[in-house]
Amino acid sequence: MVLGYSFLWMKSGFIDYRPQTNNSISPSVVQDETKNWKIYRNETFEFKYPENLQLIEDGNKVVLNHSIPYENVGDCDLLGGGQLYETLDDFNVSFEVVNQKLSLNYVVGEYNAGILKGSWALEGAEGCGHSKYHFSIGENKTLVVQRANIQALSGISTSWDLEKILKISGVISKEESEKLFNEILSTFRLVQ
Repeated sequence: MVLGYSFLWMKSGFIDYRPQTNNSISPSVVQDETKNWKIYRNETFEFKYPENLQLIEDGNKVVLNHSIPYENVGDCDLLGGGQLYETLDDFNVSFEVVNQKLSLNYVVGEYNAGILKGSWALEGAEGCGHSKYHFSIGENKTLVVQRANIQALSGISTSWDLEKILKISGVISKEESEKLFNEILSTFRLVQ
């Protein structure tokens, strides 16, 4: 898996497609930008999120999702499905607390946002799959955050008409998605 990403990185002219962190955002700037956001809270944690994202609770998992109207045959051109979808997810992040210490099989890097400090890894290839983040949030608990890699917006695959997708009203671009992800995780708090 790591070799695949290394090859993709080399093949792409050394363009780094890995998620980036922006540690230069001051807490006051994030707070101002998120002050009118909704607040999700359960018995373990809370975070803020913008109104344009749909929040779905699925058992122990909380999912933030956004989609746009765009006919496609699946979110990954490697899958090659025959079904036609009327919408395309342009943002998808899930949060789940696991009652044990977990560690990733391999680590691509460290990630810090607000109170969250942990590691992350890519799972997938060619812009498909997701990035997984592990944060220790107690003596025997791990917050697992999974962020979908949106191949259609990555610029990696020529099977997608990126220019056309970016013209759709309300689309969340790759850069906006990165900023939004960092801001949401910066608002994360443990509930006492």
